[in-house]
Amino acid sequence: MAEATDRSTLRAAVQLPGARLYFEESGAGEPIVFLLGHSLDRRQWRPQVKDFERRHRVIRYDLRGYGRSSLPREGEHFLHAGDLRQFMDALGIRRAHLVGLSLGGAVVKRYRSDTMLSDR
Repeated sequence: MAEATDRSTLRAAVQLPGARLYFEESGAGEPIVFLLGHSLDRRQWRPQVKDFERRHRVIRYDLRGYGRSSLPREGEHFLHAGDLRQFMDALGIRRAHLVGLSLGGAVVKRYRSDTMLSDR
């Protein structure tokens, strides 16, 4: 599927220890981070982006091993929820609305349970 040539969308990657996470960002305001469903990539959220980017900073990224993000290294332990925390830190996001489908929903749930006692 060809990528749209929307000039208002930032296309970039964040380098984490052991992974490179590709993301797209558009809009401004309170951040919303969209997390993909298993076997999908950030493009699954295209129908929602136009509505939300009018009032929000909309970020969708490919989890490690999906889309344009790097593959996990064999034998290396990682958690997608840990990647989410590091990803948000790298983008300077302290608080955000998190939206996940399928695998993405499980990542959000794990992230929330890991951060319940923090001030995030």
